[in-house]
Amino acid sequence: MTWWKWLLIFIGMVVISGLLERWARGKRSWAWRVVRGCGKVMGWLTYLIPW
Repeated sequence: MTWWKWLLIFIGMVVISGLLERWARGKRSWAWRVVRGCGKVMGWLTYLIPW
């Protein structure tokens, strides 16, 4: 995979996680924790999965 595809994936993940966090902030604190946990898991998966 070329570097720009990695960049697009990274930017997409940042945007999606940012939108999810903004949504979760409007909800209760447990939703915020769940979203942050999912974000960490997704981050680790992107490192571990060989594209």
